[in-house]
Amino acid sequence: MLADEKFSAIIPPEKCFALLIPEEFQTVESAPVALLTPISGVPYDFASNRPISKQNAVQLQIWTSYDDENLNEFDDILANIMEPAGWYEYWSFGVVKDPTIDLLVTTWRFQKITYK
Repeated sequence: MLADEKFSAIIPPEKCFALLIPEEFQTVESAPVALLTPISGVPYDFASNRPISKQNAVQLQIWTSYDDENLNEFDDILANIMEPAGWYEYWSFGVVKDPTIDLLVTTWRFQKITYK
């Protein structure tokens, strides 16, 4: 994602985090901010009781201000980044107000199956 010009033009790499967003970036002034969280790596297909593939999932959340003009572009940008890499969206929550900060948050989940 960070290497994608369209994504990094909207959210600079220094505002993209994994697992947690540092407290100093949890402010309205820091928006937009992105968080990528691994969800799972679950054995998937089996042969002779041994896994032959793994289903991996990640969650991406983006916090933006109410007037962020790029809000509607994220779906297309993410699809163009994730799908060529084998990650496909299987769930999204849409845009909601974050309960702890005066920003909007959008959530997507992507999965990828890898074979041994």
